[in-house]
Amino acid sequence: MYKGFDKYQSVSYHSSAMKRIICLLVPLVFCLFPFEFSFVFAEANHHSYVWPIEKTKELSSMFADHRDFRFHSGIDIPTQKRTGYKVFACQSGYVYRLFTSWRGYGKAVYLKLDDGRFAVYGHLSGFSKKLSKFVTRRQLKTRRYRTDFLLKEKEIRVKRGELIGYSGESGWGGPHLHFELRDSSGCPINPLTSGFSVKDKVPPIMKYLVIRPLGIEARVNSSSEPALLPLFFDDHENIYRLEETPMAEGEIGLELSVHDKMNNSRFNFGIYRLELYLDDSLVFASRYDQFSFENTHKIELDRDFELWQKQGKKFYKLYLEEGNDLLIYDPPGGKINAKALKPGPHQVEIKAFDAFGNFSSLASSLIFDQRPLILSCSLTEENNKQKIKVRFDDPDDLVQEIIVEESSFNHISWEEVRRERIGESRGEHTVILREKLDKPVLFRMKMKDSFGAFSEQKFLVANADQLKRANKEDSLDLDFEYSFKDNFFIFDLKFSQILREAPRLSLKSGGFNFDPLFYEQLDERSYCVVFPFFLKNQREMSFLIDGVSLYGDKVTMKETIPIAIITKSFGGMSISSDGKAKIEFEPEMIYKDINVTIHAEKKKFEPKHKLAGKVYSFEPSTVPFNGRTRISLSYPEEGCDPYKLGLYELTREKSWRFVDQKLDTLNRLVEGEVRHLSVFALLEDTLPPKVSKVSISPGKRIKERKPRITTVVKDDLSDIGSDEDILVEIDGEWMIPEYDPEKKILSARPIVPLTLGKHLLTIQVKDRAGNETKIEREFFVIGK
Repeated sequence: MYKGFDKYQSVSYHSSAMKRIICLLVPLVFCLFPFEFSFVFAEANHHSYVWPIEKTKELSSMFADHRDFRFHSGIDIPTQKRTGYKVFACQSGYVYRLFTSWRGYGKAVYLKLDDGRFAVYGHLSGFSKKLSKFVTRRQLKTRRYRTDFLLKEKEIRVKRGELIGYSGESGWGGPHLHFELRDSSGCPINPLTSGFSVKDKVPPIMKYLVIRPLGIEARVNSSSEPALLPLFFDDHENIYRLEETPMAEGEIGLELSVHDKMNNSRFNFGIYRLELYLDDSLVFASRYDQFSFENTHKIELDRDFELWQKQGKKFYKLYLEEGNDLLIYDPPGGKINAKALKPGPHQVEIKAFDAFGNFSSLASSLIFDQRPLILSCSLTEENNKQKIKVRFDDPDDLVQEIIVEESSFNHISWEEVRRERIGESRGEHTVILREKLDKPVLFRMKMKDSFGAFSEQKFLVANADQLKRANKEDSLDLDFEYSFKDNFFIFDLKFSQILREAPRLSLKSGGFNFDPLFYEQLDERSYCVVFPFFLKNQREMSFLIDGVSLYGDKVTMKETIPIAIITKSFGGMSISSDGKAKIEFEPEMIYKDINVTIHAEKKKFEPKHKLAGKVYSFEPSTVPFNGRTRISLSYPEEGCDPYKLGLYELTREKSWRFVDQKLDTLNRLVEGEVRHLSVFALLEDTLPPKVSKVSISPGKRIKERKPRITTVVKDDLSDIGSDEDILVEIDGEWMIPEYDPEKKILSARPIVPLTLGKHLLTIQVKDRAGNETKIEREFFVIGK
């Protein structure tokens, strides 16, 4: 039985009598409604909580929603863009911890509840009077805004429903209350399955299904790339479906784009539970009831990090990724090996639940089938007729037909010339084309089996000797990209000309020669080639190509490629070719072996601030790390101030984000730690922060003796790093500086009333690069 709550349950828990009724009804309901309905039942519970805030009872974020490298550890309760709502202790207990910061949770209260759990309240605008005294006393003692301290059990007791603070927007985000429940060991638990409820009768909404090839030979719809498939809702069946029936071979994983909705809410929410069925058998399920802070970064294995980085799309994985040891799966697994299943259509069903029993389903067929293989093909002439001989094999089906198309070389446009039935699983087939050709022609062949799967394409060149060069200086050029996956190098090649025949390819490294495991011709000029590669300590490899151009020229190409295989067990290091960019990995910092490349960007960057050196691209950028790893960039000997430098990342939005500024002057390096690879550069910040719109103008006469001082503080690059970098004083007396880094508003108020007469306001602000701005204002308190 799933943990959860009935849609109509209030915050207060069932009485003892109601619990007995539920215990009697649950078996009856299970008999009437089989398990496949996957209804989420309310769990009788011993805890009794009050809603943590007055007036508002809706949500804007869900437990376990995606945040960069972490699960959202609670629920967010919106406050209609207002602050100051009363916030209550959800149960009796004592104040365990008080925290204030400009970032993160802002002003926060941690309660240790009498039931052994913890409750956390974040982004407050202020504390209750008895809590505020403790915080203010600590801030004045340390002369810092940031505080973080634990209290003794009997120091501040609170009763269920007692006022502990007021909602706000301190820390990150607009006005809302962040609320958490944690178990006795401090692990976050889902409040919506642990004692709290909101009105929700709306089922989740499914948008897309991704079918991702996982093995090196896996394919979806004949492609090694993930298939992004839109879903539509079938009103008659009340179910989501695919617009087409996908075909898959090898090992695949399914991923779902889905979000939940709630009554009268504009927000999108995460999902509580997901289930994947293959032919009516449950093969994978995830449930977001609890997690540990120690492993929260592994959310990027639970979701599709690659699609998030490349396209900003959020997908739940319905399979267990290597390195994912989160305890939220039952059963784990989910990877589907099509080769181990009977060829043909199989039924897939995915169910998505919210915490209140509402659910949606996706039902679809997947065809598991290995593609036909064209082992060889050749063009011959007999009795003045052109013949194409094809050797073929289909591992699990019959080849139904062969399709032959032709095109001229001047303009590639394919026209079908023959389509013949075969009806065999393997063998040789001859296609008789027509009378002898008297002009150059390019042929394309492909085969189709009974399930509709197509083989890879094969190409043949006829009468190439009759071709004339359009330009005597025509040469054969090559563009290629390569990647490393599961001990294989994958090369994508694109030639400037059509080749007369498939090129001969090899890799050399460390005294070993590597032949292709397989290669596939994608179009007239493009190939995908896969090499096995098990060497770990090599710094480079040679890629050799022998071929014949369209005009009969024998061509040999050799490319020397730097490599840096980083292993899970031992870590490793990668350095750019100019030696000025480096990344180092400790053991267990990655989940599987990767090849890390670093190259200087060729395109010009013109940031507002000065670049110190080149912009470097670190790849692969779509792999999350199991922690933070260190990168370093070298700065030039002259032309920059090292103490003004910072390491910055170029974000998806094409803005520069500060990473770190650890300075190594001995080796002329700036270092920082990152969770994934990206584009990085050193930027020099020489401009001081701007302080404007100060509420106290020079010579101003005011009546208030405890005036609230406000100003706008902006820095356009390195930004303000710490609460210690802002100083607000009146007549040399320190005031508690409250700064909103998103709104850029700084405020402070005197602790004790000012005397009548002249006073001096001082505001001093420093950014991470040490640039400083100081302003002073004389003003007068005249009283009422």
